[in-house]
Amino acid sequence: MTETHHLSDILLVDDDSVDAVIVRRVLRDLAVTNQLVHVTDGDRALAYLRGQNKETPCVILLDLNMPTMTGIEFLEIVKADEVLKGIPVVVVTTSDEQQDMTMSFELGAAAYVVKSSDYGEFRQKIRTIERYLAPVQPPAPLEMAPS
Repeated sequence: MTETHHLSDILLVDDDSVDAVIVRRVLRDLAVTNQLVHVTDGDRALAYLRGQNKETPCVILLDLNMPTMTGIEFLEIVKADEVLKGIPVVVVTTSDEQQDMTMSFELGAAAYVVKSSDYGEFRQKIRTIERYLAPVQPPAPLEMAPS
């Protein structure tokens, strides 16, 4: 019997379309097959997360510097919500401010990644999300040794 693995979406909350393209490229280069769902602000992200018949994403990649609702405000709402608080949130931002990092971790962020203009460095940093992803391929069946 073959077991199928459903790959949950990755939710990217970032108002910068260039950064979204870079994240998509990094995930492709890392052979991540989870679908990337990109929304441009916290309100849209909450609507997506609270929508009916949606699979819960395996991880949320969150920019802090967004209009209308900041990433910190979004993180605060998600981590206070009984249904959403278990979703790992990885902050992916240009901010290297200690107070942003501290606040993100205090609110429950799983990781904090500072965006880099160096693609190779950013690619290496984004690997932190791999632990939250479903396996790309199901594990191979164990072979039994001949008796």
